Amino acid sequence: MKKSFDLRNLECPKPVIETKKIIEANPNETVEIILNSSVAKENVLRLLRSLNIVTNVESKGEDIVITFNSPITDSKGLKEADINCSRENMAKNIIISSKRLGQGDERLGEILIKSFIYTLCEREIKPKNIFFVNSGVFLTVKDSPVIEELKKLVQEGTNIFSCGTCLDYYNLKDKLAVGKIGNMGMLIDFLYDEGIIL
Repeated sequence: MKKSFDLRNLECPKPVIETKKIIEANPNETVEIILNSSVAKENVLRLLRSLNIVTNVESKGEDIVITFNSPITDSKGLKEADINCSRENMAKNIIISSKRLGQGDERLGEILIKSFIYTLCEREIKPKNIFFVNSGVFLTVKDSPVIEELKKLVQEGTNIFSCGTCLDYYNLKDKLAVGKIGNMGMLIDFLYDEGIIL
């Protein structure tokens, strides 16, 4: 008997995460996933392909129905890339090199960086990656004035990285509150991929 799961209107990466849970909870079952987003469809299909699961995809009005036989599998070993959001609808990389925005009055710079990140968070198109370097890492640790906005960006698919050397220099590694630790190689990769430095 086919089991149907409605994953419509879920923000990325929730459709992929829920599909992973469905596979784990329903081995040897015929499963039907209902979506209503082409981005969610591509992300779910990428997950299923990584598990070598054969799928049938149908369009029913505005809905997309993916049917497959759920195998007995340990999907806990999935690569992180398999549960990340598609980046097709996302902008390029942003490198933030200071806890303030611009030169001049320090208090004004703090107000501006808060406004910048808040506005970035409210935009429909989000950056693929944000890399914080030098004193910019103060924005990713506990008590940061923008920590909630950065967490929201992560939930919506943006990758956030903080320079490991910078965290060590400022004795902040234990206080990192959002994102992951990055390195200089990643920073250079982001610059090659049309990164913008602030």
